[in-house]
Amino acid sequence: MNILLVEDEPNVASLLHRCLSEEGHQIGIATNGKMGLNSALTNTYDLILLDIMLPELSGIEVLEQLQLNNNPTPVILITALNTTEMLVKRLNMGADDYIVKPFKIEEIKARINALQRRLDKGGVDSDQHSAKKLSFQNLILKDREKKVYRNSTQKKLWKIH
Repeated sequence: MNILLVEDEPNVASLLHRCLSEEGHQIGIATNGKMGLNSALTNTYDLILLDIMLPELSGIEVLEQLQLNNNPTPVILITALNTTEMLVKRLNMGADDYIVKPFKIEEIKARINALQRRLDKGGVDSDQHSAKKLSFQNLILKDREKKVYRNSTQKKLWKIH
């Protein structure tokens, strides 16, 4: 899988990068929410591992922006905040799963594998997930959605007859 890891703690990011790379995953890393959102909107990933407590934009703000931009990439939240109400709210906002810190690397691997099985079976909007996304410099065309973005802002398109 091609995974975007949005994590500001260097030790956690390094551990996840090493362990997930050993499993054959390609890992992109963003160290703050703004970088993570930009990367998620301009590149194609199979999964986003998103810490909630991030500088510049929180993981919650990133998740909200992904939803507003109709980004179909599954998101697993990484959080130290483990109240039931908060986790239910985040899942209802569009997160696919969550992992509570401190975590065991085996748990993350198992959750990624479970998500991969659902994708393989078509259970996580696999149609949308495989939608074509073309990008050139600061322009992104999302074919299935028939939308164009410049600098992460959706632009209007006119129908020509």
